[in-house]
Amino acid sequence: MKKHLLLTSLLIVALSRCTMAQTSILNTPMDLECHQQHIGRVLEDIAAKGHFYFSYSGALFNKDSLVTLSQQTRTVREILDLLFHGKLQYLEDGRYLILLPAVNKPAMQFLEDRNYLITGVILDRRTGIPVNHASVYDPRELSAAMSGQDGRFVIRVKNKGWPLLIAVSKDAYADTIIELQPGSPRELTLSISPDAFLPKALLLSTPLHRSGDTIHIEGATDSIDPTVKNGIPAVEATGFGRLLLSYRLRMQSLNLKGIFVQRPVQLSLAPGASTNGPLNSQVVNKFSLNAVGGYAAGLDGVELGGVFNIDKKNITGLQAAGVINIVGGSVHGVQLAGICNDDLDSVNGVQAAGLINRARYIKGLQIAELYNHADTVDGMQWAPFFNRTHHLKGFQIGLINIADTSEGLSIGLLNFVRHGLHELSFYADELSPFNLAFRSGTYKLYGILYAGMNPDRQRRSYYYGGGFGHQFPVSHHLAIRSEITFGTLSPLTLHHLDEGNSTIRFNVDAHWQITKKFAISAGPSFDIYYIDHQYYVDGKLYQPISYGPPASLRDNARDWIGWHIAIEVF
Repeated sequence: MKKHLLLTSLLIVALSRCTMAQTSILNTPMDLECHQQHIGRVLEDIAAKGHFYFSYSGALFNKDSLVTLSQQTRTVREILDLLFHGKLQYLEDGRYLILLPAVNKPAMQFLEDRNYLITGVILDRRTGIPVNHASVYDPRELSAAMSGQDGRFVIRVKNKGWPLLIAVSKDAYADTIIELQPGSPRELTLSISPDAFLPKALLLSTPLHRSGDTIHIEGATDSIDPTVKNGIPAVEATGFGRLLLSYRLRMQSLNLKGIFVQRPVQLSLAPGASTNGPLNSQVVNKFSLNAVGGYAAGLDGVELGGVFNIDKKNITGLQAAGVINIVGGSVHGVQLAGICNDDLDSVNGVQAAGLINRARYIKGLQIAELYNHADTVDGMQWAPFFNRTHHLKGFQIGLINIADTSEGLSIGLLNFVRHGLHELSFYADELSPFNLAFRSGTYKLYGILYAGMNPDRQRRSYYYGGGFGHQFPVSHHLAIRSEITFGTLSPLTLHHLDEGNSTIRFNVDAHWQITKKFAISAGPSFDIYYIDHQYYVDGKLYQPISYGPPASLRDNARDWIGWHIAIEVF
């Protein structure tokens, strides 16, 4: 019995909630009493009690008019009829109740029209001259158009309830917005005021809202925006931006630079041919799929482009393109491109490209098959050929690494640090009296390139190679260097260089800095000589050194203890 009673109670509650959910705003009952109160204040009380919002034009009535209502339970419709004496009509839109002038039956039929075509001309308020390339748009539905050379425009807006909103934006002009009521002319003359110093913001008596979208209006700011260069979006000033973005798109972006919209999904064939329409440069997408390419304000999710993606501001998530990605702001996440990534601000995550990466600041991994460039690297740059940065805080790995200053490590055949180690060494060792080496990088880790020859007939040889070293400071003038080098040795003639006899050498040197530009060093070494081809001189097996029989590691290798003495200039 108790079980059936509980089920019955739950059913009654569910049905009552369902009935409440289906109750319209106008049919909502409420107790309301007021005495000589401003009608604007009374409307605020009604909205608060009914948990909804009013939307209306300030020209409909005087909000300071005083009204009186006796204590009684009435519906919202009954209260409004008493307040406005039947001179207004009401339209529900979600949680909004829109107040409109009462219209006749033909106008009411016009209210059902979903495609409202508006034409007009835009004039300079001061001169009366037509204004071309001005952006005309519906800030709620985001349909848009642009005025022609004669200032004329045609825009189609969706009529989802009065008033309709039409906004006009033009660079160096104040933003202008008008509200169209039933019976307003479809042919408009709009005058806008030139004022380059007014903030880009819209002041509305009705709210901006659209299901699934969030509209954000940026006001004026004194801070420097890295995504803007000389007053235009930085991505549009790049060579690819000028090539891939039409003049019309760039003008639309310039006019609407303070208005941005968040949308869940965007599909496009190319910039301008997008589900976001002409306002695609102002939209931040959650998911964006561009068959050829797309232009958006930013990303907070996933963006895929068959050829290219261009984003004006910041992206967060995954961005991938078959050829190139261009981002004006920061990247947080993973960015992949078949050819090139060009980020005009920072990357926090992974930036990978088939050929080239460029960014202002890298915190994470920058990897390319040809060339990486960043102003600051606080992570790792990896490229088989070339890495470049102004300030290295992490690692560079590549054939050639270049940095202006370094707090990290450059690992490569050639490591150039502008404010680091650059040393030319003339040295002799047990293999040859004539050798030359070049060291570059930092004292933490430097690269070595060397070459030498032994002119003696019995032990003639030519060799070259490279390696790495680290310097341990002992005092102001004294340091200990530890180095490993890998080389190729050609016995007898240079023609044998490609036959692959090789050496590995471990040096430990005492380095004495005599002056700022001059030093000497000396120390022992341990050498391993790998023999791929054997050579004979006057019937005797060729040996690279003259003293003692070298020990054998295995049949094709020899090892010994050697020495090293050098004069070094900086």
